[in-house]
Amino acid sequence: MTDSEAIEALALDLKRGNEHALKGLMERLGGPVHAFIYRHVENAEDACELTQETFVRVYRSIGTWEPRAPFQAWVFRVALNLCRDHAKSRRVKQRKQTVPLEHAVESSSPPEASDTMGQLMNQDDLVQLKAMIGELPAKLREPLVLVALEGFSSEEAAAILSLSHRAVESRVYRARRRLRERWER
Repeated sequence: MTDSEAIEALALDLKRGNEHALKGLMERLGGPVHAFIYRHVENAEDACELTQETFVRVYRSIGTWEPRAPFQAWVFRVALNLCRDHAKSRRVKQRKQTVPLEHAVESSSPPEASDTMGQLMNQDDLVQLKAMIGELPAKLREPLVLVALEGFSSEEAAAILSLSHRAVESRVYRARRRLRERWER
């Protein structure tokens, strides 16, 4: 059984009322959800809180999940909505904190991506690239982060963002083009 199949099976168990399935889902999806949220909020404490809230909401609203839709995409959609709400809150705007680059890179990139990025770019370049990604409009940044940093396919990102596959590809292309243009200046 693949990991995706195991996740879907646990989700069906949870939907049927097996509360123990939530623990299995948290074990399998907790790390990826936390990394995804951290990339959006750039604060370790807030990322932990929002990860917990994601699974609370998943538990409370499992009845609304339709098994014909991928469960993992549904969970990341819940997490994305929480990140969007969090960004709008006044509290975050008032106490935005700087995260050390080493922590951000280690926490938000898959190990092989971190190693490769570290070899190809110096820390100043990483800071600049991270800032440039953060300045992209959300409609370009979100698909880029899902596809390029989180490793989701265009189809999976489309399900998470409630967009078409072609819209995700177009937005990722436009985000990369903007980054390349700004980088070359």
